[in-house]
Amino acid sequence: MVNVLYLLLPCLAISIITVIVEISSPLIDEEMERKQEKAKKYWIRRFKKIEAKGKGSKADIRRLLKAKSIVAFGELSEQGYKEQAKLLIYSRRHYLVSLFSDTTKTDIAGYLAHLLSRFDISDYEYETIRCYGDLMLSFLKKNSVYCRENALKAIYAIGDPYYVTMAFQTLSEIGINHNNKLLVDGLLTFKGDKKGLAESLTASKHTMSVHYRTAIVNYLCLAHINAFDYTFAKELTDELDLDYRCAILRLLSKTPCDLHKKILMATLKHQAFNEVWEPAAVSANGLSSYEDEEVMDLLAFSCRSPFWQVRINSASSLAKIDETKKYIHQVLEGEDKYARDAVAYALANKAKEEGI
Repeated sequence: MVNVLYLLLPCLAISIITVIVEISSPLIDEEMERKQEKAKKYWIRRFKKIEAKGKGSKADIRRLLKAKSIVAFGELSEQGYKEQAKLLIYSRRHYLVSLFSDTTKTDIAGYLAHLLSRFDISDYEYETIRCYGDLMLSFLKKNSVYCRENALKAIYAIGDPYYVTMAFQTLSEIGINHNNKLLVDGLLTFKGDKKGLAESLTASKHTMSVHYRTAIVNYLCLAHINAFDYTFAKELTDELDLDYRCAILRLLSKTPCDLHKKILMATLKHQAFNEVWEPAAVSANGLSSYEDEEVMDLLAFSCRSPFWQVRINSASSLAKIDETKKYIHQVLEGEDKYARDAVAYALANKAKEEGI
């Protein structure tokens, strides 16, 4: 009997805890909502005074270090009080910077950065932009992905190439490899001179890790900026970081010219049967812009690669540019089954795309 009681006690304890949680959860939620509404009412009163006086107080800035208060502040800034919120941040910018520079509350720092990214701060005079920019650079060093990502968003919103370049240098120096896709997506939102940004990043790329140089090249590729193709093409070697090398090859593929064709062909010829096959696959794809015999002959040859991605990309490019089907027939009549399959697949896809 005693043993049975011992077995039942844990189950009974769990049941009691579950009941308590179910009873208390609505009460906790209700209390949180009440506090949030109280915080909103406070900010509505303060916004009216801030608008009347043309500035906020240091006490207002200190309240932003409280989670519920800054969230209420942010929500109201998107509900008709944006100008008043901006006025507070602007009028007490120096105090805000001094207060938030040393905060260990990374979630609150990240939320402030989020707000700044939505406040059109690129319209301010340079002295103010410098205040916010320096603060965001300090946020990059905090141990929080959320804080870093929002700080980067605020930096892109500032619209000054200097701060984006400094951000990439800072992250390189402290050894943090921020997600590459987030970096590229962020660069595409940059609100300033995009060519000026590209020039600044390219000029300073030697001060950054290969991770950030790769993001720069991917950005140039997606932004269709080809003014720096030659600068990056000169870096191509077999020893170069693989992701960086492939990014450069994709960039060169965007702008057809004799030099780029020569580089892509040399890479495909050299790597098609190499265990490091990725550069060959990228090059094969890029050669679809060159309708000449030399290119088609090489693509037909690389359809025999032991690596399926190289075969598929070579066959796809060949299907696009071999109008006479001369080289396509050579592959289809050849002995390599995998090459034949790749070309047949590419032709079927082309027909499907053309609605045939």
